[in-house]
Amino acid sequence: MGWSGYRVQRGIGKVELEAYSDFYEYAKFELKLSKPRKDGKTERWHLENAEKALKRIIPELIPPKEMPLFLVHVWRHFLHLDDARQIGMAINPISYCEIDSYCRLTNVKMSVLEVDAIKKLDRIKREVMNDSSN
Repeated sequence: MGWSGYRVQRGIGKVELEAYSDFYEYAKFELKLSKPRKDGKTERWHLENAEKALKRIIPELIPPKEMPLFLVHVWRHFLHLDDARQIGMAINPISYCEIDSYCRLTNVKMSVLEVDAIKKLDRIKREVMNDSSN
């Protein structure tokens, strides 16, 4: 079901939908910066070092959107789940079982929207990691 379906079923307003859109844009930006280059260092590391060397602000380090404050906890949960992710020949998706285990172990109660947001963040992470153009 798309976000428009949630809007109808769960009474989510336009403001909340826009906040989730900003959240995913912010997340993609952060995940791209955390992607390692061939030398093993992240894009963020290279840009921050360039910023220090040039003694000026590098625009590529400025997020296009701010993270909505009411979704910071979802980002934190995603980062914990991502850190425990299984990686084999490719980056494996975070499963619903892993989310359920995380919630039980940490005594977290997630809404359906929060679980769906984590699954979307997971898809964004895998797309970023599999994109060879970055």
